[in-house]
Amino acid sequence: MSQNLFQLKHILSLMRRELSTKERELEHLPKGSLYLKPRKAYTSLCWQQEASQSPTKTRSQKILGEAQRPIAESIQRRHLLESQIPVLQNNIDLLSTCIENYQPYSEDDIRKSLPEIYTAPLQYHGFDDMTCSVPSSSQSLYPEGLIHKNSVGERFRSKSEVQISELLRSMNITYVYEPCLSLGAKTVHPDFMLKHPRSQKAILIEYFGMVDDNDYGLRMLEKMRLYLNHGYIPGRNILFLFETQSSGIDLMAVQASIKQLVS
Repeated sequence: MSQNLFQLKHILSLMRRELSTKERELEHLPKGSLYLKPRKAYTSLCWQQEASQSPTKTRSQKILGEAQRPIAESIQRRHLLESQIPVLQNNIDLLSTCIENYQPYSEDDIRKSLPEIYTAPLQYHGFDDMTCSVPSSSQSLYPEGLIHKNSVGERFRSKSEVQISELLRSMNITYVYEPCLSLGAKTVHPDFMLKHPRSQKAILIEYFGMVDDNDYGLRMLEKMRLYLNHGYIPGRNILFLFETQSSGIDLMAVQASIKQLVS
């Protein structure tokens, strides 16, 4: 199992565990809604109970005093969970779909399936750089966020991106950082764009550095789905890299993945 697939499955497991915990907690919280009821000299906090919780089996209202603060806080917690659970479930569904469509492959098996002209040694070397559609320069948004430099003074948003750039330089691979790429009606800025030395096709590297954050994770899944819907296949013409607070990127594994992409 590749490092990327293992990390995706680990994230999915954590999200499912979180969903289960929230759903169990929700079962024990009181139903109903809170509202404020104006009085002459003050405002009362009221609880409108569900019919199933009322002794008369009808919707009833109850004023909550200081002694009933735990009830009010439990109702607040319930409404928070009821808003969080659908978003978390949607994230789980998106990630499950991504994992289900992941295609592990053997490079040797793929080579054997190709016509000999695509696997035999070429009789010439070198390609015209102008034939590649890769932009010649970065088109980064929000340049004020480019606060980290690599050994030749190029600026990046994170230290991990600096490490990736140094790795590409050590492999003599030319890259463009955050170029402008149109995918249908949307425009994205992949972290790195390379070109395949033979096909001259674009190869992308997308680095996701805050996978632990739910909001970031949702945006990450949407971006991954956009790439997949426009013909970018992990292991073929795009490399997804993931980092959490507890685990950084494995540069040796990254190097091996890049070698497969450009081989």
